[in-house]
Amino acid sequence: MFSSSDRRVLRQTFWTGAMSAVQLPAGILLVAMNTRILEPEGYGYLAVIIAATTLVHGLAALPGGETVMTFATRSVAVGRRDEAGRVFRFTLVLSLGMAVVAYAVIAALAFAASDLVGIGEDHVNAMLLYGLVGIFAAPMAENQAVLRLADRMSVALAVTLAATLTRVGLVALAWWTGGDLSAVVTAYVAAAAVNGIGLFIAATAAAPAAGITGSLTSFSIRVPSEVIRFQAGVFGKATLGHLSNNLDTLLLNHFAGPASAGLYRAARRIVDSVRLPFSVLIGGMHAEFSRQWYSSDGAALRRTALRFTLLTTTLAAIVFGALAVLREPLTDLVLGDEYYGVAPLLLILIPGSLVAGSFAALAILPEATGRVKPSLVAHGVAFAAFLAVLVALAPRIGAAGAAWANSVFLIVWCVVAAPYIASVLRKSYGRRPDSPSGTTPPVGSARDFYADSETRDHYDGQFSRGKSRLDDYLADDLVRSLFKRYLNRHHRILEIGAYTGRITRKLARYSDNITVSDTSPEILDKFEYPKTVLDLRTRPTDIAAGEPYDAIISIGHQVSISNDVDNAIDVFYRLLSPDGVLVFDVWNDATPPRYDPAYPLEKRGRAAMRETLRRAGFEVREYRCGSRLPYVAPRVFHALFSDAGSTLVFRLLARFERLLFRWGLFDGREQTQVFIAVRTEISRRPAAARSGSRR
Repeated sequence: MFSSSDRRVLRQTFWTGAMSAVQLPAGILLVAMNTRILEPEGYGYLAVIIAATTLVHGLAALPGGETVMTFATRSVAVGRRDEAGRVFRFTLVLSLGMAVVAYAVIAALAFAASDLVGIGEDHVNAMLLYGLVGIFAAPMAENQAVLRLADRMSVALAVTLAATLTRVGLVALAWWTGGDLSAVVTAYVAAAAVNGIGLFIAATAAAPAAGITGSLTSFSIRVPSEVIRFQAGVFGKATLGHLSNNLDTLLLNHFAGPASAGLYRAARRIVDSVRLPFSVLIGGMHAEFSRQWYSSDGAALRRTALRFTLLTTTLAAIVFGALAVLREPLTDLVLGDEYYGVAPLLLILIPGSLVAGSFAALAILPEATGRVKPSLVAHGVAFAAFLAVLVALAPRIGAAGAAWANSVFLIVWCVVAAPYIASVLRKSYGRRPDSPSGTTPPVGSARDFYADSETRDHYDGQFSRGKSRLDDYLADDLVRSLFKRYLNRHHRILEIGAYTGRITRKLARYSDNITVSDTSPEILDKFEYPKTVLDLRTRPTDIAAGEPYDAIISIGHQVSISNDVDNAIDVFYRLLSPDGVLVFDVWNDATPPRYDPAYPLEKRGRAAMRETLRRAGFEVREYRCGSRLPYVAPRVFHALFSDAGSTLVFRLLARFERLLFRWGLFDGREQTQVFIAVRTEISRRPAAARSGSRR
């Protein structure tokens, strides 16, 4: 039986499949007619014009379809429909504005650098005319996103059919009347106008059904900061994508001439047309993944990902296997005898497209959950590999070198993106429909969270991957500094939140007088040190009086996990001796939520935390910045600096990071803040009174 999620995806897949059924034969028919109208050299000029204008538009474009599907879905899910409308307007304004800027650049290139582009003065007007396609196509992604969210893709099919018939009809007319390059370009512009204007009208009408209100009744484009960051990441990804899609043709034209570029572009056109069903499937998957993620239905998300990955893998094997077998007769049928060199190129292009097609259902998963960085990183690494292969092979073997570069790009992209996609799937285990705000496991506190061993082990494994040997080196440096400046082997030390014993083992190198504590007796069973069960949410007056400790060390943001920072500080005051040393870390409120663990935690900024300590009777002696490097690129550090890493490298990185903080480059943006404070005899109010007043 199909779930409601599966039915929605299948419904959208049906309509997008119908769009592909329209576009696929039309694309092949257009290639056949264009090659016969223009012949290899003329078709090469058309390929260069399309590549150059598309490249400029791509470099300047700010496509907002992914932003609309991700953040409009989130806004609707939490009842902020006006915000969804602002997200839609924001993306439209950016897309159209940057498309106009791109056209100005295209005009300047056509007039001032036509020879550099490779079209010559005879084809300037054709380039200027084709540049209009980018303006009409600029808001297409946003409009289709709204239609997907409203489940109105049938309207998009109607508009696509009208635009396709317009383009095919006008190209056929040019063929019949003996038209030239200008006639072919005119057909493309007219079709783009029909498609762009039609989709905009349809999206505006369908916006209320998608939960997007006031799409045209307000001029406000004010959106949350994370939307702007996401859009900036989409811009970087789109830029790299356009470079890889068009730079190959331009460089191949430079290395081997327009005829070779025309052969390669014809092969690319066939393979891209065959891959079109996989590409359009991504849009439907994006909308459904976003719904499932922001409604906290992680189980449905995993089921959908599995089923449609099996579907795309099977379909890719069938489609591209058939293309590999039938490549020569297909080339003769579609392109004619003059393009016999396309068949070997198809064989080179097929492996990359096969891998990308199999990966299609998962490719959009990070962006559907609001994470554009994985796709940006994958595009960056893949583009570097693509460019290296292209420059190395294209001058030697011409179009075949460009084909190899294209396949390498697609395969490398999938390989780099795979760990990020796996990470999203792992995080989906913590998203359940009864989770508050869809961001945490269904627990009332961090203590309840840690009582669930299965959930605890899953999330501990997930977030421990962000701690490389660099992070461990910083903890070593902190403990070494404490015993050098404040402590000795005879001081009584209480470690709060011992858990795995990572910090305990470091303390044991310098002291034999350690007491460990945690919220669970089971956790403490494995320790041979004196132990005590302690919860930082306990009222200080309920803690039995005993011999005070000379130092309390709580590393691992236990204070933030307690979700009552003020009470935790009062507990520290109760347990410390006069002039006792307190060392703890707390999560910074400026840290972006995407770095948060999977459980609720309270955050405090540096200034607020200093004031809290001062009121509680502590004097801050030192402030240290918890390392962000292991969290910014955890996989990179884990891969490069695992057990075989060099301590010298860690020291250099740690000192470099410390300099950056000292220079104020990351001031106020530390992830974990470490405070070293001393209890003073001068306290504004007794701890018990402070605790009682808050209750």
